[in-house]
Amino acid sequence: KGLNKNVEMKASGLDDSSASGDDAACQKKIGEDLDKTYAAALASMKDAHSAEQVEAILGTVEREQQEVLDILEREGGDVDEIIAKIRGKTREKQREIMEELQEQNKMQDAEVVSEKDTG
Repeated sequence: KGLNKNVEMKASGLDDSSASGDDAACQKKIGEDLDKTYAAALASMKDAHSAEQVEAILGTVEREQQEVLDILEREGGDVDEIIAKIRGKTREKQREIMEELQEQNKMQDAEVVSEKDTG
């Protein structure tokens, strides 16, 4: 599962070994709530997007999630700041890809126009 109890607990600095009694029950409830939210989000994505798009979205989420956890383990820091940094890098890469695709489309359109002019 993408977002799950384990990830949430790691991000917050908690793990199962530190929980006892009420804390464990609370963490279990949080995990269950996250699982339900994740399932609902996944169902919504599948309704709105193709299988390939859903796979790409989930791949991006998993990659970003792992990057955040890696940075937290290596360097520590503010989770929100790290997430914003990783998300910013992803958005920049997406922008570059979109610009490249738009440029390719312009060149293809120009080729079609020139073929019509010479044909």
